[in-house]
Amino acid sequence: MSQLQTHDCSAAPRWLNVVLFLLFSIMQLSQLIIFPQDALQMLHDPVQSLFIGAIPMGFATIVNGIVFFCVPRFGSPAVDAAVVTFWIDTALSLISGWLVRCKSAYPHSAWVAFAECPPP
Repeated sequence: MSQLQTHDCSAAPRWLNVVLFLLFSIMQLSQLIIFPQDALQMLHDPVQSLFIGAIPMGFATIVNGIVFFCVPRFGSPAVDAAVVTFWIDTALSLISGWLVRCKSAYPHSAWVAFAECPPP
């Protein structure tokens, strides 16, 4: 296959990735706005809170797509967009990692019950 055909075949999944990321981001933000208590309750759950890291991971694939598909086509403006989205993704990663760690490190009712258990 030529370079153009390979690019055309791989562009459709990249656009699908962008559309799905935007759709699920809008759904998550609307849940946070409409039901803030239910959405923030996810931070206190030890399993569900780990899914917060999926947001920057999904965004990283979009940054990757900008680098591989937009930079060869659009040049310098695409490089600037890739750098900006990279730093946004880095900030999201740091915030999600810090947020989950701080929320899981603070004691709550289950921590008291765990602290009272005798050692094995």
